[in-house]
Amino acid sequence: MRFGEADRILHLYTPHRGRCAAIAKGVRRTRSRFGGRLEPFFRLHLVLYEGRSELMTITSAETISGHPRLREHAASLDGAARACDAVSRLFATPDPHPGVFALLC
Repeated sequence: MRFGEADRILHLYTPHRGRCAAIAKGVRRTRSRFGGRLEPFFRLHLVLYEGRSELMTITSAETISGHPRLREHAASLDGAARACDAVSRLFATPDPHPGVFALLC
């Protein structure tokens, strides 16, 4: 979700926090330090800063897996999007569900 001119709000699902939201500042700039790492369906190692806001701030991102085969077929992308939508609707609270996280990975 776009936020401001260069920022983006990301909805994340983590093994320890469950569903949460974080802001990536400057991610939409041409010379962003995040590059193309903050894309849908990527498995990432993120460093998050928890300030006073309900949104955490992403301070660094490292790709664990980009799932390149997922992008080969439209049906694969559609299935991944549907799975993420289902998790978003079923697990709206920030409670961790390690089993659900394992299924998504």
